Amino acid sequence: MELFSKIVLVAFLATAWDPNAPVAVPHGFLTGSGYLQLPDAARHGYGMGLLDGIFLSPILGADGEGVQRLKDCTLPMNSEQITAIFEKYLRDNPEIWHYDAQILFWQALLRACPQVVPR
Repeated sequence: MELFSKIVLVAFLATAWDPNAPVAVPHGFLTGSGYLQLPDAARHGYGMGLLDGIFLSPILGADGEGVQRLKDCTLPMNSEQITAIFEKYLRDNPEIWHYDAQILFWQALLRACPQVVPR
């Protein structure tokens, strides 16, 4: 499965999240430590790609209201700020570096944008 398809699938699963239902998320290409080893430009691109995938997820049936709440939160941010939010979360939590980067990215976003949590 190509990277874009995986990002869209993960974004769909993440934004359609029901806190009472288990969700299986396939492994991504990177762990948290793998992400930290990327060059700056690749880290910025990774974050932008994940956000683009999440923003596109309503075409696959994700909660459009939840996606809009994330857009409202991240609209004033640039890729440098999104990258900094994610990297701060990773650096503050080295015990999670072995987990998939896309899930860690989502957790960092939820901390930065608590209004995104499904209602």
